[in-house]
Amino acid sequence: MKVGIIGLPQTGKKTLFQTLTGSELKEQAGPPKPVPGTADILDKRFDNMVAMYTPKKEVHARIDLVLLPRMEQENIARGDIFRDIADMDAVCHVVRAFEDEAVYHAEGSVDPLRDASMVNSELIMHDQIFVEKRIERIEQLVKKKRMKSS
Repeated sequence: MKVGIIGLPQTGKKTLFQTLTGSELKEQAGPPKPVPGTADILDKRFDNMVAMYTPKKEVHARIDLVLLPRMEQENIARGDIFRDIADMDAVCHVVRAFEDEAVYHAEGSVDPLRDASMVNSELIMHDQIFVEKRIERIEQLVKKKRMKSS
């Protein structure tokens, strides 16, 4: 499974990604790009079964994580973030709910409901545009087929 981590800037996406994958990220030069990683799924039931059956090889379940670029107006306007999201099986939306004067907030104040609603609205709007374009293409195909069969 491939899970994309999204959210506004300064919400903790990078920290979550680093914690789950155990990797240390460096600052990227140029336009932001998705960063892939893998996290082992730790489960006591797995450990119990390994202890019971002592297999030759122990392979934990894994999940592929992708730290997607920040959801900033520039990335939203270009549409890059939506192409990246389209490749995911699931999306993990990280929303900031902590106060810290040392960490700026893109909207000027911490309001998790507002931020979640804003990002969800962008996702819904993009989905709606995608569906409308798809319907247009299907209608064009139907017209072509009708013309050929006439």
